[in-house]
Amino acid sequence: MAAETTLFLLRIAFLLLLYVFLVSVLVITWRDLTAVQKAPSGYRQEHVTGWLQVTNPGTTGFATGDVIPLRPVTAIGRDLSNDIVLADSFASAHHALLTYRQSRWWLEDLNSSNGTTVNGTLMKRPIPLDTGDIIGIGQALFKLN
Repeated sequence: MAAETTLFLLRIAFLLLLYVFLVSVLVITWRDLTAVQKAPSGYRQEHVTGWLQVTNPGTTGFATGDVIPLRPVTAIGRDLSNDIVLADSFASAHHALLTYRQSRWWLEDLNSSNGTTVNGTLMKRPIPLDTGDIIGIGQALFKLN
C-alpha cells in the first residue's frame, strides 16, 4: 500500500509541476506580446513614406508619371539585386542609394560611371534631399515626393 500511495503522490506532484510550467509559459508570452505593443518612453517610430515619380524615363523601362515607392534603404541601378532596377545602359549596376535617416531622405552615389545629379548638379558626396528635388540617374529623371 505504501508504494501505491507514493506513486499517487508522485503523479500529483508531476501534474502540479506541469501546470506551473504551462502557467509560466502563458505569463511570459503575455508579457512579451504586451511589451511589443508598448513603445519605450521617449521612443517615436517614424512611418517612412516616400516615392519617386518618373519625370523623364529615358530608356529605363518606366513611363513618364510612374510612381515608385521607396523603402527606408532603396538601392537603384541596373543589377537585378537593386530595389529599383533601371534598364538604362548609362546607369551603373549599383548606381545610387536612397536612405531615410535623420527624418529626411539622403542620396549617395555609389561610384557610378556617369555620376548622379540632383537638380542638374553632379553630386560628389551623400547629400540630404528635399521634396521636389529632381534626381538624375543615367538618362532618367525622378522627382522625390
